[in-house]
Amino acid sequence: MNTLTIDIETEPDSKLADLFTSRIKAPKIYKDIEKIKAYVEEKKADLTKQMSVDVDFCSIKCIGVKENDEPAKIVTLEELLAIISNHVDVKSEMASEYQNRALNWRVVTFNGKHFDCPIITRQALKNGITAPYKWLKEATKRYDTGKHIDLMEFIGDGEYKSLDTYTQIYLGEEPKPEIDFVTCSQEELETHCLNDVELTYKLYNKFKPLM
Repeated sequence: MNTLTIDIETEPDSKLADLFTSRIKAPKIYKDIEKIKAYVEEKKADLTKQMSVDVDFCSIKCIGVKENDEPAKIVTLEELLAIISNHVDVKSEMASEYQNRALNWRVVTFNGKHFDCPIITRQALKNGITAPYKWLKEATKRYDTGKHIDLMEFIGDGEYKSLDTYTQIYLGEEPKPEIDFVTCSQEELETHCLNDVELTYKLYNKFKPLM
């Protein structure tokens, strides 16, 4: 089985910041005006983190991809979608020999069913980019490993542990250096992303006997 390991890093979609903040409301149990104001201000202060993990309000800042044992590389969204389409999007029942071989490709991620794939899909839709949308949607089905192995789902089975934790336990890796996603440079972010792709692929190979 050929593998396409993917990881993305995100940031707030600056065009949607005003819309996002306009939706911040205090719970109805809050009656005091000052407490309501304090609640809203607190939520606004955490705007970057909230928007960065919201599939509708974030923007992709960095994409790492690894084809089988090839070194991980940084690609654009358009390049990633072309790679996915070339490898895994079989367009008809009369598929060519090349397309039938594509059935032997599987996407590998860590939390890709809830994060990477939905964000890739929404980002493509926002920008009017041609993409294998039906495949991307089907790749988010829970516990379906035919198209996509989400290692967080497969290993954790409902219990959350981070990629860093699993790689320390099963691969003997050192803890990853801390990174400030708000202040880091693009180069630092890309290095972090590529490292995550390589670790995800190593973890996939460790658990392959169970698949």
